[in-house]
This record gives sequence, structure tokens and C-alpha cells, in this order.
Amino acid sequence: MKALLLPVLLCSSLAFANQTGAQKQFKCDEGHSFTIQMAAPDAIQLQVGWSYIPLPQVVAASGVKYSDGKTTVWLKGDTGFLEQNDVMVAKNCTLADAEEPLRPIRDAASGLIFIPPDRWTANRVQIHVKSGSEIPFYGESASQQFEYRFRTGDRQAQYALLDILVFPKAAWTKLATDKKPIGEVLGDDGQRVYVAQLPANNPFDPASPEGKEFIALQTNLKEVQQAFSMYGFVKKQAVESVTAKVMWLDRRLYPGAVLTVELRDVSRMDAPAEVIAKQTITLEQGTPPTVTLKFSPDAIDPRNTYSIGARLEMDGKLIKINDTHTPVLTRGAGREATVMLKNI
Repeated sequence: MKALLLPVLLCSSLAFANQTGAQKQFKCDEGHSFTIQMAAPDAIQLQVGWSYIPLPQVVAASGVKYSDGKTTVWLKGDTGFLEQNDVMVAKNCTLADAEEPLRPIRDAASGLIFIPPDRWTANRVQIHVKSGSEIPFYGESASQQFEYRFRTGDRQAQYALLDILVFPKAAWTKLATDKKPIGEVLGDDGQRVYVAQLPANNPFDPASPEGKEFIALQTNLKEVQQAFSMYGFVKKQAVESVTAKVMWLDRRLYPGAVLTVELRDVSRMDAPAEVIAKQTITLEQGTPPTVTLKFSPDAIDPRNTYSIGARLEMDGKLIKINDTHTPVLTRGAGREATVMLKNI
């Protein structure tokens, strides 16, 4: 009978459809995700945020489709998408590897870029994105909330690791001081204010297996600040920066030498590095300086790899260069780096 419903069915979708009780998480563009569990051979239970929605299987031209008329999950192999009220709310979704780190958020609606720690994997941390009235306590003032939750072994209980609240600037300004959320302001792009909230304590006995795992997953404000940035509000204007402390091993001074420092996208192995930002300065005293490179947040893709490159020239001749990868910005790297130059 199922063959009549699914005339074109990809193998992995069929295998999953036969596993009653099996649970799979799909990670999608802009940090969205959803989880499905086989409730019966021809039905699933969809989890989106804190909501659980039973969906029966319906006729599909290809792949596997579950829908109650308002909410639809369509799976094709290890990919899929989620629709609610005929609006695609999660697209370009792929089946998550249990040990795969969570995807970065690059959300155009909120202007938020956030790169979760690599230790936050799909089998232990889940993200929920809420908006408007769905946001507890601040539904009338905040526009969005990004929740990262530790999932215990039974998959039901979830505990806060990090919340990022996004407030329209006007709504934030109107909030009385004693009504503002407890937390730290991460940034203000002129239109929105971003606030981070971290748990005050470990909800478990620190000596228990859950308590030890929670401690291993916990983050701190400095790590969150390094993983956070904004984009989309200011176009083609350098509003973000990285700092490079340039050093060399010999203690010589090089007055009059010309130092060039670059922020580079080194993601592609088969192409020259793309220069995102560059600064060239003449060293008056000849001492190693600290250089700040400014760039547009639109120029940074959280999926890519970025590095600092530097070289020192005297009278037009290259005398020093860094020959090691110095990562910044993404994949757990911060906004500060030390660049060691070596003699040519």
C-alpha cells in the first residue's frame, strides 16, 4: 500500500519510514531545525521548538510527505523542508549527524550571526527560534529569541545553555531599567539590541553524569562575544574589526619599514585567498605594532575560514613574512590574533 502513496521514494526516506520510534533531527538554513519521530508506520510526531505536532503521511509525487493541512514536512532522502500555513519556514534542511557541530546562525531577519562552539553537537544541544508572543516574559518587546538547550539522555527534558534575545531599538529604549532582561548586551546595530542570557548555575548534581556533561557544554560571556556578530543593517560600511598583534623574534627595530596586514578568506584550496580587509603602515620607530582591520559584516560567511596574513618590506624588498595559518572570526577563532613574522 505504501508504494501507492509514494511512487518515487528515495532509499533513506523509506528506511526511516519503516523505523517506528526512530528520531531524526534536520538542520536548516539560518539556524532553524526540527526533529521528527516515527509515531506509526504512516505518521510522525514533529517537534519544532517546544511544540509537538502529529502529522499523518499523505500522497506525494516524490519523497515522503507528512501533513495535517496546516503544517507539512516533506522529506527527500536526507533532505527536506518544513511549511506552515503554506509558508516555507525551514528550507534546505539536511539530516544531522549526531556528532556534527550545530550550524552557525546567519539570520537576515534579526541581523544575527552566531557560531556555536564545536562541542555543541546535534545529539546534545538543540536550538529553538521564537518570535513575538512565543517569547517568554518579553513577547511584547523582543522580536526574536534564539534558545540553545542541553538535551538529556531521555531527549525530553531540556536545560538552558544560552539565550540570545533580539529587541528592536525603539522597544529596548522604552523598557524601564528594572524591566530589562538580566543579561549582557552583545551589540547594538542602530536598529536592534542583542542580549545574551547564561544560566546562573548547573541544574544537576555536578558529580552526576548529566552534571559533568552540562559543565563540559557550558559557555561563558567571552566565548559568546567572540562568536557573535551583526550583519545586514549597515551595507558596505566597515563596522566590525579584528586586531592583529604583529611580532618578530629578533629584537631589531626597522624604522621606515612598510608593514602590510590582511584579513583573508582562505576557504578555497584551489583559488588564491580573497582579501577582506587590508592596512599598510610605515613604521616610524620600527617597533612591532598592533593593527586593527575593519570590515563589513556582510563580507563574512560563518561557514568559511579566515586568517591574518602579514609581511614586512624595507626599501621595496620583502624581509619578513608569516608562514603559518593564523585563524580569526569563525570556527571557534576570536577577533584577536598574534602574528609572528619570520625572516625571508
